[in-house]
Amino acid sequence: MLDKTNFYLNLGKNIKKIREEKKYSLDEFSKVSGLNLNKSTISAIENGKQQLSVYQLYLITGALDIDIVEILGDLDASNGNNKHLLNKSDINLLENL
Repeated sequence: MLDKTNFYLNLGKNIKKIREEKKYSLDEFSKVSGLNLNKSTISAIENGKQQLSVYQLYLITGALDIDIVEILGDLDASNGNNKHLLNKSDINLLENL
């Protein structure tokens, strides 16, 4: 299981990657997501330095048009192993909501 620091690093990396794929600037992303956060706060989220609420994650995934499960998988920043941020039973629970 990932520690809290690596969890937020990976989550932020995923958010940034998908935001850039969608070609949103930080300002545009703040507006379309409904986050109403300034660029430095969104940048801090993307760099794993700012925690976010479940509701903020909900707004982010809605703006990026992805499932919450999709944003929670990536590489473990501490050692490079392919590792999901949630275990399989957590993912199954989310998919069945």
